[in-house]
Amino acid sequence: MHPMGSHAFTIGMFIGELRIADFDRALERVRAIGADHILVHSLGAEGSIGELTDAQADRFGKRLEAHGVRPLLIGGNVFKEVHLADLEIDAMAEHPQFREHFTRLVRGMQIGDRLGFRDVCTFTFAWPGEYATGGPQGRGSPTWPMRWATRGGIIGRTDMDKLEKAFTLMLEQAERYDVNLVLMQMPWNYTNTTGNFRRVAERLASPRIRLMWGPADNVNCGESDVATAGFRNVRPYVHGLHMKDLRVNHGPDLDFTYCPIGQGHTDYQTVLRNLHEHGVPAFLSVASHYVPPGRDPRDPAACEEALRANYRTVTALVDRVTA
Repeated sequence: MHPMGSHAFTIGMFIGELRIADFDRALERVRAIGADHILVHSLGAEGSIGELTDAQADRFGKRLEAHGVRPLLIGGNVFKEVHLADLEIDAMAEHPQFREHFTRLVRGMQIGDRLGFRDVCTFTFAWPGEYATGGPQGRGSPTWPMRWATRGGIIGRTDMDKLEKAFTLMLEQAERYDVNLVLMQMPWNYTNTTGNFRRVAERLASPRIRLMWGPADNVNCGESDVATAGFRNVRPYVHGLHMKDLRVNHGPDLDFTYCPIGQGHTDYQTVLRNLHEHGVPAFLSVASHYVPPGRDPRDPAACEEALRANYRTVTALVDRVTA
């Protein structure tokens, strides 16, 4: 890890990429790779952050301390697969799936407040039908051709009203527990591009709204100027970068391939240089989403090898742009 004093980046990793059920073992591997910060949604076999009791949360904090690890961001996989189209604006809080995810998000905020971790993340609702036929990885993405053609999709007035209502409910709780609400980016969610994120953030106008920027996800949505115009869109909101890479084989058909950072279509060098030159501090959460050719993607050793390679690449990139 590079200290914040030398530049404005703190390099960590998404611990979930290790696919290790034993949380302490996963922390050991994080340290072995060389990181001491993590993005953490769950404690492996012990469940998600938003399901921990107070005693489990206190133990979570002590385990991080014992391993010399700090969180870049905590949270859970909340609202990732909740379809915005299923929610009614005047009865949102009564919708069973919304209520379940909201409860877990608020619990994550309570734990953040209890442990002094001030940044809690959420995903940002699925586009219509996204997970109805097996999920986007199964190419069940009925609105994808429209979204690709429009560089991420057009958020209509009704949907924007729903997003404002949902995030306002979340922000009320963020105020209560004195945490920031950090929005994640995925191609399958409404904040999939820097442009759509900015539209939502400007509608909310809250200083607690932050972004875990996913440049590779933006590229995957057809946003070709992520490193330049995209940077200008997100600059005031950046909490960090969720770093992975991919090649877009044929965008309209949602045909893409995850690959090592530096071998895909994401211009991380320009992204990092812009952040550095404009003095924007950022946590860098290294992910992978691939394994070396011929390896089993469920094999923790293969996952660690990919994560270790990306961590080395990101470290070298940071050294290069900040030299």
